Amino acid sequence: MYCNRVITVEFAKTCCTAAALASPPEGGTATVNGEASITAAAGTEVVFQAEPNSDDGYYFDGWYDGDSCVSTDTVYSFQILSDTTLTAVFEKDDVS
Repeated sequence: MYCNRVITVEFAKTCCTAAALASPPEGGTATVNGEASITAAAGTEVVFQAEPNSDDGYYFDGWYDGDSCVSTDTVYSFQILSDTTLTAVFEKDDVS
């Protein structure tokens, strides 16, 4: 005997890539969990950290996802749910 059955399958992303970029590169360093990029399970807390090259007059402006600023804190953490690349933007003090 056969029955009509409906089977629903939901797929969840199990791995996500997180990458940290610095702009400009000479402005400082940007890391995620201490590395330039990582692969983590979805739902894992990731920590982005920016370190400006203050000896050369740079300061941290913010973490950007494209054109949108997501945080102005040097340390920014959240639970990753999808591939994410954030750019640490550094600006130079124009002190003469």
